[in-house]
Amino acid sequence: MKGILIGSAASAAGVTLAGAGAAAYVNRMVQGRATGDIEGFLDRADPDPGEVVVMLGDSLVRGRAGVDVVQLLRESSPTFTWVNGGVQGDTSFDLSERLVPVVGCHPNKIVILIGSNDVRVTLDPETGETQRKLKELPERPSVELFSVYLERTITELQKHSHAQVAVCSLPPLGQDLESSTNQRIREFNEAIGSVVAETGATYLPVYERFSDVLITRDEAASHPYSGNWRVAARSLTAHYLVGRSFDQIAERAGLELSPDTMHFNTEAAQIVADLVEGFVNGK
Repeated sequence: MKGILIGSAASAAGVTLAGAGAAAYVNRMVQGRATGDIEGFLDRADPDPGEVVVMLGDSLVRGRAGVDVVQLLRESSPTFTWVNGGVQGDTSFDLSERLVPVVGCHPNKIVILIGSNDVRVTLDPETGETQRKLKELPERPSVELFSVYLERTITELQKHSHAQVAVCSLPPLGQDLESSTNQRIREFNEAIGSVVAETGATYLPVYERFSDVLITRDEAASHPYSGNWRVAARSLTAHYLVGRSFDQIAERAGLELSPDTMHFNTEAAQIVADLVEGFVNGK
């Protein structure tokens, strides 16, 4: 009996360790460097990279938790040099603090997609305070502060580079467009519209395009965003451990544009890519 108990305990410990190892592996993959990131671009020896486009933002741009928009652009518009400036978990404040290397890329055009994490932090005070401490933010994010940091980012980039700047509206979180979460998204998008008008930047209607898809398919009231970290964890585990594509994960979850109600599947990433291509090509 004692041997059986010891064996059972050892098996349980092994399962626990295996689970911890799998989680650590998934985390390493998600936190891995983005393909063609700013650091890699600045390290390259190419004296003439051609027309440089830097896309700035959070995990939606980084492309490790969903389909990589910048890679799609790299493949469809190879005459441009595409630089991925996405950082996992970034807020508008974080982005405003890391502009020096962006300017060092001497970009011709810059596209910004930032704010989803600001929104998420405002939805739950407890989560907001945890995130503020984790990211060492000076204040808890709000739509007012988001406007301040976004305007600071755009004006600094305009002042210190010759780049044309475009800003994407934030995509919906979940598919329920009338949820309180997406009401908050629209508040932030109104702020984006105001800042864009003040700074002379270009507005790219990502939210509007996503909404059109959901409404057309009668999915605009389904699958609300829960904010539960397990949803994203399941998606990442299925992708990095099981080998499913983000499109397969989205389909299995009954989602139209995302594997986890936040990040992009291919259709969603292509919508963003099409808007960005229109901007860089002057359309």
